Amino acid sequence: MVYASFRRRLAAYLLDFALVSIIYTLFTLVLGLPNYFDVSTLEEVMSAQRLFFFMLFLYFFITDFLPSQGGIGKVLLKLKVVDMNGNKISFSDSLFRNISKFLQICLLCLPFVVVIFSKRKQGLHDMFSKCLVVKQ
Repeated sequence: MVYASFRRRLAAYLLDFALVSIIYTLFTLVLGLPNYFDVSTLEEVMSAQRLFFFMLFLYFFITDFLPSQGGIGKVLLKLKVVDMNGNKISFSDSLFRNISKFLQICLLCLPFVVVIFSKRKQGLHDMFSKCLVVKQ
């Protein structure tokens, strides 16, 4: 297995983030919900953030265990999420991986830097869930 580099993983993440941002914006505009473009109170900002992060979590959680083994960004950059044996991850592995990932975001994304230095190019969320991101 060839492990995905930090830069390649970051590029895939940014593509997925952009896609979810577009979907989020369209979703909120159609439903008339507060989004980042029309918030005026702290409560509306928090509401918009909760919705966006929920959509982002759902996107990564669902796409990691689908046959594509990753979101659009990973597919375009020919990456996939696998278990330690190179197999597709399960529903529960994806759930645990993505809960761990979003907890790291609360830590100012610093644990993601581990990818640069780890032998298998794993972030802490990958280590916790016993997953890898590899090139196809």
